[in-house]
Amino acid sequence: MELFDLLISENEEIVLNAIQDLEFTNIDTKTNAYLLNIGYFHPSKKIKNLARKKLIEFQCEELILQIENNWAKDTLKEQKYIHKQLYENNLVDSSEYLTIAQATRRNYFLKNKKSRFLSLAYMRYDDDVENIFDCYQVQIENISENLVKLRHITVANFNNQMKLDFENVVSILSKLPNLKFLQIAKSDLKKLPNNIAELKSLKRLIIERNPIESLGDFKSEKLERLEIKGTNITVIDFDNFPNLKELWVDDQNSKSKMNFKNTRGNVKLTSGLFYSEYI
Repeated sequence: MELFDLLISENEEIVLNAIQDLEFTNIDTKTNAYLLNIGYFHPSKKIKNLARKKLIEFQCEELILQIENNWAKDTLKEQKYIHKQLYENNLVDSSEYLTIAQATRRNYFLKNKKSRFLSLAYMRYDDDVENIFDCYQVQIENISENLVKLRHITVANFNNQMKLDFENVVSILSKLPNLKFLQIAKSDLKKLPNNIAELKSLKRLIIERNPIESLGDFKSEKLERLEIKGTNITVIDFDNFPNLKELWVDDQNSKSKMNFKNTRGNVKLTSGLFYSEYI
């Protein structure tokens, strides 16, 4: 069993034993990423203390100092593991850190109520906070293959990600059986990934604020909501999305620029902040 699999276990003894068994020869940027996140955000105090002890043993004092210098009193309570000043360091693999953070967060909410956290953040994902993969606008060059092991993920959010290969991203996301929500926003997306139809459970797609001009050959039986605000898309064929319930475009004036094919009268068109009608 790989280290990542052991460390995301809900069984605390498995996690403790995996950390305890680590030797200096095992250390690399991935291991540092795991220990750093677990050492500060795991729900178990015992596990946190052991992970920090290992970081010191592995001569990663600068990481601990970096955390201490940037730690705020609400960092733990509000789960602010996403603040890049906590983990952006040449000793840490950012992609692996963000991935294990999703598992740490889920384990946290299995033991703690999430109502307080939700009251502190505006969530576009309803109450699905524990099931989100989000890069939080921290630009990364790849996502970890370990993401496929987080089968609880239902939401994937990519915002301001100019360096990612979204063909590869979709290839990984397609292995998540419960993924229903995908956002790729402000990421210089010029066309949809060719393999996006592999996201078989996708119900909501947001591709706002990208220079994309067409949906290409994309068809989806399950898609219910599509948001294309801030794009150059002008043609929507509703036969490609037989279960679409809502389409978001820029503003009321943009309707005149759109070419809607095979409309059926039961799709809610929302434009601007408040205006909507059925087409």
